[in-house]
Amino acid sequence: MSRSLKEKEVLLAEIHHRVKNNLAVISGLLEMQVWNLPDDDKSIGPLKESQLRIHSIALVHELLYQSETLSEIELDQYINKLLRAIQQTHKNKDKLIEVVTDLEPVKLTIHKAIPASLLLNELVVNSYKHAFNGLVDGQIEVILKQTNGQIELVVQDNGVGLPDDFDPLKQQSLGMTLIKTLVQQIEANFNVESREDIASGARFTVFFEEG
Repeated sequence: MSRSLKEKEVLLAEIHHRVKNNLAVISGLLEMQVWNLPDDDKSIGPLKESQLRIHSIALVHELLYQSETLSEIELDQYINKLLRAIQQTHKNKDKLIEVVTDLEPVKLTIHKAIPASLLLNELVVNSYKHAFNGLVDGQIEVILKQTNGQIELVVQDNGVGLPDDFDPLKQQSLGMTLIKTLVQQIEANFNVESREDIASGARFTVFFEEG
């Protein structure tokens, strides 16, 4: 019995490791496509965004492979690693964007970890792309809290804010479509606040259950 359980754990670890490696290969192929394009090619941005989405999933499997249970990741640890990857991808010599965090220890199982990680990726990347138009610097803050099994994930910035007629339910962009789909997948409540609600910028808050 004990030996059989150990064999299953080894097999599960190997699966996580192989999935991570396969995703890394796909990410590498996208990177090669970017290298072969001229700097002003409009497809570079979407390719890099797809690469980040793949990386966010691969990172979940990497942390699962490293975890003792093989079924949960430490979301706070994950966020720090993902933010470093996003910063590296979206660094801009003409803008100084600071990313700060306030993260409580939170563990998530794989069925919530992957959609939550993709959701975080979309929210932070959207801030990089849209929040600081016309500005030379700014700040993005990521907050993670857990209270009585309820997880709160906040991405907020001090940028230009959202358009007055902004309605996340009516947005048809790929990023917002993904966000709406992922929110439904983890059965979360999604709240958007902008200049009329907060001092400056925009705040996106996601509430969802731990289990």
